[in-house]
Amino acid sequence: MHVGILGGTGPAGRGVAVRLAESGAKIVLGSRDAERAIGIAKELRAQWPELTLDIAGADNAGAASADVVIVATPWDSAIATLKPLRELLAGKVVVSMANALIKEGREMLIVRLTPTGRVGRWYRPRWRPAGETVGGADPDRWTPGQEAQPQRPA
Repeated sequence: MHVGILGGTGPAGRGVAVRLAESGAKIVLGSRDAERAIGIAKELRAQWPELTLDIAGADNAGAASADVVIVATPWDSAIATLKPLRELLAGKVVVSMANALIKEGREMLIVRLTPTGRVGRWYRPRWRPAGETVGGADPDRWTPGQEAQPQRPA
């Protein structure tokens, strides 16, 4: 499988890149700066010499040309990163790791974005079981994994 990671040079992108490459996927780290992505890919391969990691670096357009694309940018830059790539991403599986959360004290608040991608306001979520939340989802837009819940270690 060929996977491109937008924002692949950050901590989240690096982590998912190594794990996917270790499982045999061909990875392209995307960045606004292709040279930075190439350097990070080289660092990751050198950090685990005992593994055969197929990780390369490119600009974001190069990563967006993969079969599957992961958005590993911070939530507040995801829209700006994706807009210029929309034609390259059309019809592809795009997985976003972005979580629009703000920490306030010991609590995480959900950020509501305006249609233009700006922060509108934040609010405390009403927690409900995943099945209840997902149960009303449009079945035509269902994506496997929507009900995924963290599991306690056995």
